[in-house]
Amino acid sequence: MDLVLSIIKAVVAWFVLMFVGTNIIGFIVRGLVDMPAIKKLEDDIPTVVRGEATVYKRFNRTLTVLFVVIAVAYICVLYWLWNIGVAAAALILMVTRIPDLLREIRTGQKTTFLSMPRGPFDLFLTILDWAMLPLLWFALR
Repeated sequence: MDLVLSIIKAVVAWFVLMFVGTNIIGFIVRGLVDMPAIKKLEDDIPTVVRGEATVYKRFNRTLTVLFVVIAVAYICVLYWLWNIGVAAAALILMVTRIPDLLREIRTGQKTTFLSMPRGPFDLFLTILDWAMLPLLWFALR
């Protein structure tokens, strides 16, 4: 019974770390990269015209710095409350999400199972995402 509970804890922790880490790293990456204007622009969103492409200006630099601080605090709190294994899993989950975010920003479409690239690097990052489940199980038991 103890093994089943630790597996459930690891799976729930994986989903929580994936959700929180993806949102934090999303704010950071979007603050560092110009986003192409795929949708209709509203009047209150500043734009820049580069050649034939219109792009959104980057997010506010202050907001980006704030989320970098939040990301560091998030990793530190995970280390302080649990251990280095949970903090490492959260950091790896955040880093493996960066290429997908860059692709989503570049194309303007959400990456799905059918539209995701199938190169060796992408396969490695997907395996690394799933490899965090055993790491979390080991770190939380």
